[in-house]
Amino acid sequence: MNKTISLKRALTLNFLLVAIIPILVFGVVAVSLLESRLLDDLEERNLLVAKDISEETRNFLMEIVRDLELVSKVSSDPQLLTSDGLGRYLDQTVTSLDVFESIYLLDQQRKVIGLGLGSAARLRSEDYRLLDFSAHALFQGDELLRGPVWGDAFVSLVTGEPSVTLGLPAREGSLLGNISLLRLSQFLGLYSQGTQSEFAILDRDGSLLAHSDTELAMQRINLSDHPVVRSALKGDGRTLRHKVGDKVFIESAVPVDLTRWVVLVHTDMATITAPLQNLRNLLIAFMALGALLAAGAALRSSRRLLSPLKDLAQDVEQIGQGCYDFKRQLSGYREIDRLVEKIGDMTEDIALRETSIRASEQLFRDLVNSIDGVVWERDYATRAFRFVSSKAEDLLGYPASAWMEDPTFWQNLIHPEDRETTLSYCRFKTEQMSEHDCEYRVVAADGRIVWVRDLIRILTNDGQPQSILGIMIDVTRSKQIEQELTRYRQHLEELVEQRTRELEKAQKELLQSERLAVLGQLTATVSHEIRNPLGTVSNALYLLREGISGQSLPQLLKPLDLAERNVARCDGIISELLDFSKQREIRKVSLNVDSWLSSVLEEVLWPANVQPVTEWNADLEMLFDPDRLRRALINAINNGLQAMEEKSDGQPPVLTILTRRAGPCCEILVRDNGPGIPAEAMERIFEPMFSTKNFGVGLGVPVIRNIVEDHGGTLHYDSQVGVGTTVTISLPIH
Repeated sequence: MNKTISLKRALTLNFLLVAIIPILVFGVVAVSLLESRLLDDLEERNLLVAKDISEETRNFLMEIVRDLELVSKVSSDPQLLTSDGLGRYLDQTVTSLDVFESIYLLDQQRKVIGLGLGSAARLRSEDYRLLDFSAHALFQGDELLRGPVWGDAFVSLVTGEPSVTLGLPAREGSLLGNISLLRLSQFLGLYSQGTQSEFAILDRDGSLLAHSDTELAMQRINLSDHPVVRSALKGDGRTLRHKVGDKVFIESAVPVDLTRWVVLVHTDMATITAPLQNLRNLLIAFMALGALLAAGAALRSSRRLLSPLKDLAQDVEQIGQGCYDFKRQLSGYREIDRLVEKIGDMTEDIALRETSIRASEQLFRDLVNSIDGVVWERDYATRAFRFVSSKAEDLLGYPASAWMEDPTFWQNLIHPEDRETTLSYCRFKTEQMSEHDCEYRVVAADGRIVWVRDLIRILTNDGQPQSILGIMIDVTRSKQIEQELTRYRQHLEELVEQRTRELEKAQKELLQSERLAVLGQLTATVSHEIRNPLGTVSNALYLLREGISGQSLPQLLKPLDLAERNVARCDGIISELLDFSKQREIRKVSLNVDSWLSSVLEEVLWPANVQPVTEWNADLEMLFDPDRLRRALINAINNGLQAMEEKSDGQPPVLTILTRRAGPCCEILVRDNGPGIPAEAMERIFEPMFSTKNFGVGLGVPVIRNIVEDHGGTLHYDSQVGVGTTVTISLPIH
């Protein structure tokens, strides 16, 4: 007869062999895998958070650079600020932009010529005005600043807070701004809320600039001995485990490329893995209770044992599906009931944790929605929007849901003129998986044109792109200011150019006046010193002509004629000089223009090969000085006759004089078919003393213009080389 054993013992042994050992192995393996996964996720989260903080820090610093660049433009423009208003503007800038402790405008010798201070240092402003920054570290090598330059961090003597100096080139020197880094600590404090990590920003030496605990930031602790910090200082961001005594910490460090600072995220592994230890203990308790329950069930009834366990399994499945309405139904088995209680407690804990997670998520969304810009996320593969912050409705008037319902909604918002360029650029950069930003116009719900700047980055997982994250910032005001500055600069250039032309014209007029003054003095001397001898020579020639007779007279007639003509020419030159240099009174009489011109032309000695052509179309009675106007007309006719003497085209010379009425004016035209006036000579024909002939003094045309302008009229020359020249004298009828 086989020896029997008790069912209790058999069930107990079977449970221990079949259930406890696999459960124990599974629990150990599960806890190990869970711990490994938790640590991997934590390291990845630490690195992502460090990168986010690095990007936010860079944006914060770039915003400061843009603010200081605007200050540099405004303070360097004397049209916008007077020397008295510069200090007030800089003080107001320091007060309104709370990140600045002070702003210094330096000349080329690095001495302070403009100063802006905060309220804490304003009482010592005279001390600051005497500062000489030529030995400042920003000016090493005595080089001029070519762009934004960040100095080393220091502790402010005024506020006692970590600070840094930003240098920018200015129009006449440099612009320095001392920047308080307290806002970075406050920003890190927001990140630390609801987490068990510490956040810090280190300078280029590894010393604390900012910390989620503001008091630690003030101590300027140096963390360069941490391996992850040393790696980040060399430009390599990574996550490492750092052991200090018996404690192990997970540290992630990422450099800030703009200033070579380092963002450090520091997490205590013991604190993070504490829930995992509790879970391990809980699993051990579950295995012990399972062994007791299995032994009791084996002793009493497998069916009664399995029934409540089955019900409990269903409840646990519902809990796993998110239904936390767990009803504690007692089975009568102490161990099972205790398990039910533990599961109930666990369910309550899970519900509380989920509530906490949802609250944290809501806090994160509120934080995102508080950012002055539209934060959005898109799926990389489908390009569909996953998230759009509520600022989208404030900025453009469209609800966030509209973005996520229609994948093409965003691209339809882009202004038609910018759409193709913007989409092509974003598509190209996204396919390259590179961070980028672009500016373009969008059309708001109310029809407004809004300029936005999109800052875009690609989020990856194991090297594979997962999503596209961006923030859309309204830059309409900046664009308007930029356009206004461009218009102002263009207007200023036009004013400078106009003023330059006026100065050049004034200089030419001054030189002309000086030349005319000298000409007047010379004319007075010539008319007195030469005209009298010319009269004597003329009388002598007359007496010679009358006194010579006989056979020698024909031989001397030609020399006498030549001498008399040259005396007359010299007298004409003197008359031109006198007419040009002296202001003669205009004595107007009323005459018929056509009849008067006919009588004037009868007095002209026309060359044998020239026949004048006349057209009298005016038939007007006008007031003018016949003697002065006769001189102008004779000069114009003589110029035409002299020009036609140079004809070489074989055509007969023709001089046309005509009159006509043109609106409120009467025009007298003298037209020749001579060789014409070259373009380079046309520019100077009104200049006194300019002549293209080898005789005369070059006053014929200026005399004509003076006489015509004395009558209130205008003189116009129109010439074409090879065709001829037309002189138009325009006189007002009334």
